[in-house]
Amino acid sequence: MIEDTGWTAIALMAAMTYALRYGGLLIGARLPATGRTADLLERVPGLVLVALITPAVVALGWVGFLAAGFAVAASRATRGNLVAAIVAGATIVALSRWVTNHS
Repeated sequence: MIEDTGWTAIALMAAMTYALRYGGLLIGARLPATGRTADLLERVPGLVLVALITPAVVALGWVGFLAAGFAVAASRATRGNLVAAIVAGATIVALSRWVTNHS
């Protein structure tokens, strides 16, 4: 059974999710559709993804950088296929772990 703090955390996360979505609806209509601000807002999802992935790449060291390079190459070769990028990066990490455990 989840303790009271667990239920409190779940309730707070649900409230924040709802608030962010509702706030987006309220503010979304007021944001500019063209110009520098619109260009920046279009780039935010990619920037968030990079911010989430970069610490893992750095923590893995050379294997992380190699995997990231293969992921970018696979994404470009397949014209932005996210699944191909994930498979390429994960394959490099898995192969490096297999090689280091079997040498």
